[in-house]
Amino acid sequence: MRFDSRRRQLGPGPTIGCLAVAMALLLAAPVAAHETGRKLTDDELVARSSNIVRGRVTNLRSEWSLDGTHIYTFVDIRVDESLKRSIPGNRLTLRLLGGAVGEIAMTVLGTPEFERDEEVLLFLEKNTRSFFPTVGRHEGKLTVATDAQTGGKRVEASHRPSETLQNFRSRITGLVASQAARQSAGGGFTPSTAP
Repeated sequence: MRFDSRRRQLGPGPTIGCLAVAMALLLAAPVAAHETGRKLTDDELVARSSNIVRGRVTNLRSEWSLDGTHIYTFVDIRVDESLKRSIPGNRLTLRLLGGAVGEIAMTVLGTPEFERDEEVLLFLEKNTRSFFPTVGRHEGKLTVATDAQTGGKRVEASHRPSETLQNFRSRITGLVASQAARQSAGGGFTPSTAP
């Protein structure tokens, strides 16, 4: 977590609270980094996701927590397609720790970034209102973009190769189906731990 020091200070109450949150997350960072030192496989992303959806960011807003100690960013998503479990009402709101309110900014490393009107593919944790609602933090958020040469849609992210939306969707829905079949047969699924 990083606070922008060029921004104005809040005063003693919120500043101490913000520093306490920052210290708690910084102390937990070595454990989190150790546990996430390698990229998740698609099998692991699917297995750890309660929902996998494709949709569009309709709104972004940041606001202070009720106690004034940290900033949350709320990301509203219109769900256009569910690849694993549907979302009631085809709308959801993600709550992320960090953001900017007025002249104060708070950044949490590894948190996915969103843009208004961006088309996204999301691997969501069971609680879509948690600090990091995407599986593997930034790994669980992919951007769907239009290929300038072909006009087709591609799935893109800085941590993986670009590929067509059709190929990606086919592979992920195949993994969802095979994991569901194994679970119904009593085999369950244990994600691979190999690098």
